[in-house]
Amino acid sequence: MKSESTLSICLSLCFMAALFAFGASDAEKNHSTEMNAVACGDVTSEGDVKVLFPEGSRVARTIRPEGTGFSFAPGRQEYRPLSDDYRVFIDGREAEVRACRESRVPFNRTWPGRQRPLDQSERASYLALEAAGPVAMRVVPKSPVRKAVVRPLSRGIVPEAGKDGISFTCPGPGYYVLETRGAEKALHIFIEPPRDFPGRRGATCCFGPGMHMVGWVRLKSHDRVYVDRDAIVFGCFTGENVEDVKIFGHGVIDGRVCERVFEGCYTPLQPSCVRFHGSRKIEIDGPILMDSPNWALAFFGCEDVSVSHVKVVGQWRYNTDGIDICNSRRVTVGDSFVRSFDDTIAVKGVLPYRDLPVEDVTVERCVLWCGWGKTIEPGVETWASAFRRVRFSDCDIVRSSSSALNISAGGSAVMEDFLFEDIRVEMQTDNLPEVLQESDGQRYDPRGRKSFPMLVKVDNTRYGKEDGPSGHIRNCLFRNVSVFAEEGVPPPQIKVMSLAPQNGAARPFEGVVFERFFMNGMPAEWSSFSFTTNTPVVLR
Repeated sequence: MKSESTLSICLSLCFMAALFAFGASDAEKNHSTEMNAVACGDVTSEGDVKVLFPEGSRVARTIRPEGTGFSFAPGRQEYRPLSDDYRVFIDGREAEVRACRESRVPFNRTWPGRQRPLDQSERASYLALEAAGPVAMRVVPKSPVRKAVVRPLSRGIVPEAGKDGISFTCPGPGYYVLETRGAEKALHIFIEPPRDFPGRRGATCCFGPGMHMVGWVRLKSHDRVYVDRDAIVFGCFTGENVEDVKIFGHGVIDGRVCERVFEGCYTPLQPSCVRFHGSRKIEIDGPILMDSPNWALAFFGCEDVSVSHVKVVGQWRYNTDGIDICNSRRVTVGDSFVRSFDDTIAVKGVLPYRDLPVEDVTVERCVLWCGWGKTIEPGVETWASAFRRVRFSDCDIVRSSSSALNISAGGSAVMEDFLFEDIRVEMQTDNLPEVLQESDGQRYDPRGRKSFPMLVKVDNTRYGKEDGPSGHIRNCLFRNVSVFAEEGVPPPQIKVMSLAPQNGAARPFEGVVFERFFMNGMPAEWSSFSFTTNTPVVLR
């Protein structure tokens, strides 16, 4: 292994289990493994990166997963998870479209001791590129097009369908989704501004172009992990009681090689694509996080965290939340894309860290897609010494499942000083209803039902069996919320319910305010929404 990294690598039994799950041949399973990481101290340009990875040293293992569209070209020592569902042309040149796996139906269950079956998922696609300005694209789908839509709708992109494909222009860097058959087999488009990541010169571990099998990586203080845009790193990264750690670069961290073997999500013994416990001064900048064994990106008892330009995609397994911020302070998430098969961005207070606060959390300029549960959710676990000053702003919710904006005081904390501002929520008529699976033999059956996620839900329904005072909510402002509703969507639901008993009666929430809502670009009357509440709210 050619490396000056301070990382300690745990190639555990989960790694071998993953090889069988990939469908590798017996010959491939007998190959030796290594982590193709090198020191980056001498890297000064894109050309220098290629010098560090000569032919023959880029690929640690030849793997041909069955039924995924992945390909391996041994002559060029390259590994690429290709998708043939779309061909994309930019300035007349064909771009590389890659495959990922997403949830096919909102069909979930309590952890059964094994992962979700493959037939509940489907193959989707993504395109990642760098550009400083507008990008004109022509997309040729493999399947017939029902209706072409580019989301977020707030970007005002109108695709034109013709005999040569679907043409549209993305206005610049950002995160977009092309739908041609509703939510089915979407094309995710990630456009980042050009960057050369000069910090890679000081990286303690550099993953260059190609495939890297690293298993479970335990991070140390002051680690710098660089993932090249043409790298695919199969593994999970965990930091426990560390400080001053940075993971950066536009490459892929794919967590499928680390298998989940038990239920709990709160322990450092549970792998995620990236997770930190009891750590401070953490920065995650740029990577694509894919196929996590459970929560994709998680922080527990952390301080001074920055997450930016992260793309969470290809999450379909049980409990694959997007980003979870638990009992942490001074956390900023910005300029990111998150698609999840469970809560998309959750801010929580969990029992093992109940003596620590949740404070000063900001989420801004994100594009969000929820396949099960809540899209934005402070809660439902709310055990913390304080739970305050949480802000969501300038975000696009392109699809939701249960509810778009949700505050659930399911624990004992008082949740206070929350702001939801300049949020844009898209609502469709083709949403499938959530179904809870109760047995192995049960199959997903929507029974012809339509599903219309709630716009806003505020409640304090008890979560779990932990004793203690009921949760409470005060000083919560929803301002400048815009709804883009397809024709046929009923009035969006807003539900504010104090359900936990206090001395035999519900305790009213305090200072829940709704100010300036919009419907399809126009100021909306409050009569355009369906309200359910048993506690005072203020409408402005």
